[in-house]
Parts: sequence; C-alpha cells; structure tokens
Amino acid sequence: METAYPWYNILSSEEDLQQGDFIQNCPIIIPSRLLEEGESVETKINLMNVIILTQSCDLAHKKIKNVYGIHYSTLENIVKKQNERIRLLPPYREHLSQAFARYFMRVGLPQDIMLEGY
Repeated sequence: METAYPWYNILSSEEDLQQGDFIQNCPIIIPSRLLEEGESVETKINLMNVIILTQSCDLAHKKIKNVYGIHYSTLENIVKKQNERIRLLPPYREHLSQAFARYFMRVGLPQDIMLEGY
C-alpha cells in the first residue's frame, strides 16, 4: 500500500519564517546593468514568487545574506499582508537546499592536483 507523504503545509501569516516557505509577489530589485560603488543607476522591481532557502536558524537570529536578498523586516511585512503561505516539508525542503548548494557552490583550485603514479 502506497502512503502519500505531504510535500507542503499551509500556514497562517503569523507563523515564524522558515526555510522552505513560499512567498508570493516578493519584490526583487533588478539593476539595469552592473553597478559600480557610489553611482546611481536605474532599477526596476519585479514581483516574483520565491522560496526561502536561507537556513531556518539564520532566519530565527535574523542573520541573513542570500543570492537575492531582501531585508528581513520587509519580508515580515509582506508575509503579514498575506492570509496564508505554503511551506515545503521535509525531506523535500532539505533536498531543495542541497540542490541549491550544489548549484551555487564553486570550488577553485590554484593548480592541478598531481598524484604520484598517474
């Protein structure tokens, strides 16, 4: 007998933010070109449906810097205006986090590795 494992949970807007939460219509600032320090440049704001990949412990302590960042208080304000949101459940949340880490991670070596006998 196959047992269905739920992949998400519906939360009220009062729940704490955690990794795996889906946020609808989150404003993401897109610069028109590469930015140089100290200059002004035109930007546009795109509303995107996003998923939080920051570790829940970092969110709890409000220690967040991410690929697309949003100020924590702004994120809290967006969530409070929504009636509910979806949260990805384990083990799917961890699988997504690992997939993101494999995609984003870069390992660079200063030179080739030399192995004796090869």
